[in-house]
Amino acid sequence: MVKTPTHLSRAAPVFSIAVWLSAMAAGAAEPAVPGPASGGAQGTLEQGTLEIAGKGIESLVLVDRAGQQRNLKRPGPRVSVPPGEYRLQQVDLQGGFTARRWLSDDSEWFTVAPGRSHRLEVGAPVTSTVTAKRRGSVLKLDYALVDAAGSKYSPRQRDQRPWFKVYQRDQEIGSGSFDYG
Repeated sequence: MVKTPTHLSRAAPVFSIAVWLSAMAAGAAEPAVPGPASGGAQGTLEQGTLEIAGKGIESLVLVDRAGQQRNLKRPGPRVSVPPGEYRLQQVDLQGGFTARRWLSDDSEWFTVAPGRSHRLEVGAPVTSTVTAKRRGSVLKLDYALVDAAGSKYSPRQRDQRPWFKVYQRDQEIGSGSFDYG
């Protein structure tokens, strides 16, 4: 039997806590810990599952109630996450489109429970919508790219102005471009 010097045995728990905290800060999965949530003396904390009902997602940024961000790069249809309350802060789609939610109300928060799934509607397919409003002789056109949950996407790079063409039957009768904003 190897005896551990007393000063080293006291340092070991501090070291394991420091490693666990640094792993959590880096977004790593939670380490194995004893306790009832893990189902025994040497299990892991039970994760929840985020079911992503959408395609073409490059990344998702979730924020928890404490303000901590969790960045999910190229998530598949099912992603394990620690239990908790989250809201979607940003979605980046393939093709260069982004939806951001900086301000939120309580209806945008969702709960991921241990061992349970939460379905998140986000990403493609998206729908192009145009609304037209007349103000005297001015026709105001508003364009939006919207997913199933109602999130509006905009291009990440704005080097080309959006444009449009108006047709009557097969004949182009007008065209133009938009300024952003």
